[in-house]
Amino acid sequence: MNLTMIKLAVEKLYDDVEKLKLRNKELELQIKTISDGAKSVTTNSVQVNQQLQADELMNTKQVQKYLGICYNTLQTIIDKGLIKPIRVSQRRVRFTRRSIQSYINHLQSKPTQ
Repeated sequence: MNLTMIKLAVEKLYDDVEKLKLRNKELELQIKTISDGAKSVTTNSVQVNQQLQADELMNTKQVQKYLGICYNTLQTIIDKGLIKPIRVSQRRVRFTRRSIQSYINHLQSKPTQ
């Protein structure tokens, strides 16, 4: 029981660290744009936010909720190679928002039969 709780706590901490890394990246880019000049701050911060949103990592449950599908359907999509997961560890995988969005675009461009 204690081992399970520790595993869950470590996974939660890992997710928090990933979010903090993304936030850190955003802040570093904002600092750089401020030092480059006040005019470029607004346009660069919009580009940074769009890039971070595209590169944001999602876990399996987030992808399932985003696409409105169950775990088995997600596994079928992965097995077909329509979405490529990023393997973080032996049991943990993540997905980029960009890969999920390209899958959605693929579905929208596919003719209905």
